[in-house]
Amino acid sequence: MRIDAIELHVGEPDFPYEPIRQLEAKSEARTAFSSPPTHDAVNAQLRDLAARANADAVIRIEYNKGISMTSWNSLKGKGLAVRRLGNGPADPPSPARGLGQPAARHTNVEPLKSSDNNSMPIIILGIIGALIFLVAVFTS
Repeated sequence: MRIDAIELHVGEPDFPYEPIRQLEAKSEARTAFSSPPTHDAVNAQLRDLAARANADAVIRIEYNKGISMTSWNSLKGKGLAVRRLGNGPADPPSPARGLGQPAARHTNVEPLKSSDNNSMPIIILGIIGALIFLVAVFTS
């Protein structure tokens, strides 16, 4: 399946599905001068994670904007990767399971995570530079 064909749903979809696993994606502004993270960036990461999990859609997506340990501006997205059962809305739901209801109980699995935050080397270099400065100041 093509990544751009993976559907994203904030709520419940209108088709029967099988849950696969939770997904978590994060986009952050690298500096105070960087552009703020967008829903499109988080959605692209969710689609990429869903493709790796062989999912057809991501449902129950929730977005949370705030501050993280490494950025002043962070946007996180969480959702459930699912596999569509049957051919979708054209298939009538079975009497035992309503439309949009999961076919099986979702097992408690560690969420598949993604992050575009690659600023750790910059943070480490900053700490090393600060330590060198402090040593130079206090030894002279």
